[in-house]
Amino acid sequence: MRRRRRARRRDIDRDVKDRLIQTRVPEKLENALKEEAKKRRLTVSHLIRNMLEDTLDLVDTVATGLDGIARSSAGLAEQVARDAGKIAAVARESFRRPDDGAAPSHDEAPSPKPDVGPASPGIGTARSAAPGPPSAVESVLAWNPVVVNRATRCADCSSELERGANAFLGIQTDPSAPPVWMCASCTGKIRD
Repeated sequence: MRRRRRARRRDIDRDVKDRLIQTRVPEKLENALKEEAKKRRLTVSHLIRNMLEDTLDLVDTVATGLDGIARSSAGLAEQVARDAGKIAAVARESFRRPDDGAAPSHDEAPSPKPDVGPASPGIGTARSAAPGPPSAVESVLAWNPVVVNRATRCADCSSELERGANAFLGIQTDPSAPPVWMCASCTGKIRD
């Protein structure tokens, strides 16, 4: 009977008692811990235990949060890669034509474009009055300033844009449409 009680008592003692971990700390840290424990009305041992538990919880929370950040960053990177691939495909398509600098033909029927509302004033106003298919300039939503890498022609005035020239590349509603280039003087007319 006594043996059972002792065994039970040992089991209970094992469940109740915490483990002791010893470590050496500098005197400044010891003083800071004692002062903080006194402010909080805790023993130094309880303060250290609480600090360790809080620190481990914080590290776990940060690690979990970083995992979520990494996942969302990966999703963003995939989206950027897809968009860059579309832009690269458009650029590659524009360089498949002969190197003689000829502008893409505007006689081809354009692919249907989504309705984006009336054209902005000054963009293709002279062309919209003329009968026939709409020009490539009318499908442009905005103009992005660029430096030309391969010779091409302005879609508005047909002037040659040589390599290294400052020009503007049209951002279109259809990313698969051939690129539309415009010289600085023609885009200046749009601003006026």
